[in-house]
Amino acid sequence: MARLWGEVEVVVRALENCIEKLPDKSQRYSQPRYLEQNSIVSVAGATGSAGGAIRVTLFRIRDALADLWQSLKRRQLQRLVVNEKVRNLRLGI
Repeated sequence: MARLWGEVEVVVRALENCIEKLPDKSQRYSQPRYLEQNSIVSVAGATGSAGGAIRVTLFRIRDALADLWQSLKRRQLQRLVVNEKVRNLRLGI
């Protein structure tokens, strides 16, 4: 269970880092919505934006984050494959 929690913390930190790199407008919507878990109505009230505009922006942010996440997973998998090949070479396998 502790290992799972550690992995969750890593994912949350990675997402926080990704959100911090978003443009200001995207951060104004995504940070309160996802990191603070506020409702869209609450985010709309705090930002003075329409709920529909926030929903569309959040959809685009999630889509971009999903693409980024897949890219990171592919790179991680490639690193694991390369590391395994190097290990096998060292062991003479």
